Amino acid sequence: MKFRDQLDSIMACFKSLKLVGNKNMTFRDKLKQLNACSGFLEWVGNKTLEQAWETCENSRWMLCLLAKTHFNLIDPVCDIAERVLHLVPEEHQLVCIWAINAARKRADKDELDTAYASIKADANAADAAWNAVAVSVDTAYPASFAAAYAAAYAAAAAAAYSADYNCYFKYYVSYVSSAASYAAYASGNLMEEKKKQCDILRKYFTIDQVREALNKQPLA
Repeated sequence: MKFRDQLDSIMACFKSLKLVGNKNMTFRDKLKQLNACSGFLEWVGNKTLEQAWETCENSRWMLCLLAKTHFNLIDPVCDIAERVLHLVPEEHQLVCIWAINAARKRADKDELDTAYASIKADANAADAAWNAVAVSVDTAYPASFAAAYAAAYAAAAAAAYSADYNCYFKYYVSYVSSAASYAAYASGNLMEEKKKQCDILRKYFTIDQVREALNKQPLA
């Protein structure tokens, strides 16, 4: 056998072994490779990717998977933030809309950082005022603060993405979901909001796209 034939035979064997490894790897195995959180892993159990993607009602888990497989999540997280904009007081809505629009347009990092800082300053000032007049620890944290933060984090996520700060990007997209969910919780619509967030992500990303991204992940 010629050396080239031997090399081809070895490579064919290697590819075959690699394929078997991928074929036998469950969706949960892939998630473990990606360092998914324990709650996500426990919920997935023996579910296939298809079963998990179609039935998941925790957008933070879905965002974790999408961020770790390098999807651009700016538009869907802006959609999530916009869902709770109506909870922001009218006098503060303009800066939130500006931040979300800047994120959608992929504005330069300075503009996005300014948008994030402006909303955060507004929310912090409102937070301080609220704490000053709160008469009981049982008083609910206003949904408006969390809704404003959702818009701020959308801008921050876009800034991190444009600067290629992948670690910060993953955190900020998760924060958008958490802030929007808390806003919904404070206004009494948590379960509906969590489902809507997941539906938004399923609208943007198909199972085939997610599967392809997972298959591109290197074997451990």
